Amino acid sequence: MKILILSDYIEWSVLYYVIRALKKTEHEVVCFGPYWFKGKNCPQELSSILSSIKMKPEMILIVETQTGKPLYTVLGLDEVNIPKVFWAIDNHLNFRWHKEYSYIFDKTYFAQKTVIDHTKRYGVEGIDWLPLACDPEIHTDLSLNRDIDIGFVGKIGKRRKEIFGLLRESLEGVKFGIYKGVFGREMAKIYSRSKIIINPSIRKDINMRTFEATACGALLLNEDIKGLKELFKIGEEIDTYLDVDSLIEKIRFYLKNDSIREMIAQQGKRRSLKNHTYEKRLSHILAERISKPLRKKERIFLSYGVTLRHRQFKQYDKSNRYLLKAFRINPFFTIHYYIRYFKWYMFEKLRKVLKKWPY
Repeated sequence: MKILILSDYIEWSVLYYVIRALKKTEHEVVCFGPYWFKGKNCPQELSSILSSIKMKPEMILIVETQTGKPLYTVLGLDEVNIPKVFWAIDNHLNFRWHKEYSYIFDKTYFAQKTVIDHTKRYGVEGIDWLPLACDPEIHTDLSLNRDIDIGFVGKIGKRRKEIFGLLRESLEGVKFGIYKGVFGREMAKIYSRSKIIINPSIRKDINMRTFEATACGALLLNEDIKGLKELFKIGEEIDTYLDVDSLIEKIRFYLKNDSIREMIAQQGKRRSLKNHTYEKRLSHILAERISKPLRKKERIFLSYGVTLRHRQFKQYDKSNRYLLKAFRINPFFTIHYYIRYFKWYMFEKLRKVLKKWPY
């Protein structure tokens, strides 16, 4: 298959591992975006992109790479009859624009299961769950001396800092290895030295650490999150905790019971290496028959318009042009859509205040 990837590129992001997995296949892959474009202004219009590459793609794949910085956006995706797939990663942070942007694609995969039902209720079809994964060549057990009792690699925000502080106060004599800004082989070394990896999420997300730590043979103590039970056997392949008190209790138990800890860690490693690799995830995407859902032109324009106004994009001129196009086609639908959009915005805000939102 001829696959055109249209995205930003950041080393160690999900896209980094997707490209590595695709290179091991016989598929022809062309990557296009600001990282690969050798010029000042990278084209956004799909027609310009297609005319500049030496391939007629059979699939267009877009993978979200980051949150908090402006994203590269491809315009005119609706103008070609090529299957278009979007793998949306940070649904727990970007649901507001994910539910809009997904409408433009023939198939969208969410890395987080928690908001898929809400997206379908919003009126977007073709949404499925595709969790994150590990890369066995990078995330591998290096058979090192496990001299770190409690390990963690990742961003350390306020909530995580508080958790680590409480753990240090309560667990005297326990050796901690808390790191940030470590990736690839160096991260695998830390996981391979750790007896236990703790995994407090940002917003109830099943993150990359879930699969990377287990692949390196550490026992994963993960925050109890919806969907985990469908990926691992709890208590046999990983374990979970509800709060800091239960986390402390489980840490004490597993540090006293090496054989149980090591048995669960080995089972978790086998599960991740067998079922949760990026090659497996890509095989699923490429094997699926993608049917083109019926899409209203004005709704596509509105989806573009609302998405481009989000702080992740800040492309207000382009947003205005799309919103005006939608209004010219169907003014009543456009007005109704905007009213509905703000109702959903308030619904999400209220549910968060009441602590009934998934994250």
